[in-house]
Amino acid sequence: MACDGGEHLSLPAGATTLERFMVEDEQEDPCAICIKDFNSGDNAARLPCSHVFHPDCILQWFVQKSTCPLCCFACSRVS
Repeated sequence: MACDGGEHLSLPAGATTLERFMVEDEQEDPCAICIKDFNSGDNAARLPCSHVFHPDCILQWFVQKSTCPLCCFACSRVS
């Protein structure tokens, strides 16, 4: 979806709380959403509760829920 003509794209609740980073060393735990391991060089997203997911996985999760899938930490929009 293009953002032109004054249209505003709405991010899922929680999306603005993500800290994005590139995995330098393989993570111990897999992404809890897709259950795939993190490899060196993968993009990752950390929530304020410190749980880490693949960015696409957690963004899709946030379409339905605004909490961490592991600990239910409330990830609300930052204004």
